[in-house]
Amino acid sequence: MRKPVGAVLLLLLAIALGCSDSNYARVTIHLGDQDLARAESPSLIDRVLRLMATRAEAVAGWQSTYDSLKVVAEGDGLVLAQASIPVEATRFSIEVPAGADRTITVYARNDSYGINYGGTARVDLAPGDDVSVSIRMLQMVPITGVNGDYGSYVYITWDTANQVGAASVIGYKVHRSTNDDGPYSLAGETSYPYLYDDGTILPLSDGTFYFYRVSVVTSLGEGVPSTPMGDTYIYNNNL
Repeated sequence: MRKPVGAVLLLLLAIALGCSDSNYARVTIHLGDQDLARAESPSLIDRVLRLMATRAEAVAGWQSTYDSLKVVAEGDGLVLAQASIPVEATRFSIEVPAGADRTITVYARNDSYGINYGGTARVDLAPGDDVSVSIRMLQMVPITGVNGDYGSYVYITWDTANQVGAASVIGYKVHRSTNDDGPYSLAGETSYPYLYDDGTILPLSDGTFYFYRVSVVTSLGEGVPSTPMGDTYIYNNNL
């Protein structure tokens, strides 16, 4: 019989310009399909510091697979909302400034294998809301190279994803932007496990620096896109 494992979430910063305590909403995050945790009432100090405590039952595989967990909340008016999470937690709560279209992303890392995982949810939060969201963690695939001097294409390569639990890999989506912070649009999709030639669908502009992000597509959904990488596209009809 598994014993409950205590977990404390340290919210480093969750502030909005001109945001008072009454403008916050509470979001309880379930990693995967687990619903085996009981939220505890925070102390006065916890409330002031935006700390939340949870008691989560350990789930086989999570503790041995992930060495670190982090949650990030994004949206208009947010200065920063980021927290480190103990790897024992399968459910935890955060307080986020209320607002429309808040994006909550959880990142995990396996240091032994150098693999990152991620999952995301988007919610509209009104002041005083107390909502729950489920986030399924899927592998993130880091880009290993972007070559803009490759004839009439930009050549993008990445690490091949592995099956994670029931999430079998179907393919990959390649996203493109002329700015590293976006916005990104879909450049194309491929079932090839580690490369894509951009420029086969729409022509690229010679001399333009393009940034790319790659996300894995699985039987259970699309993963979080990789960290951007880019290069200048140089048309060369000799290649």
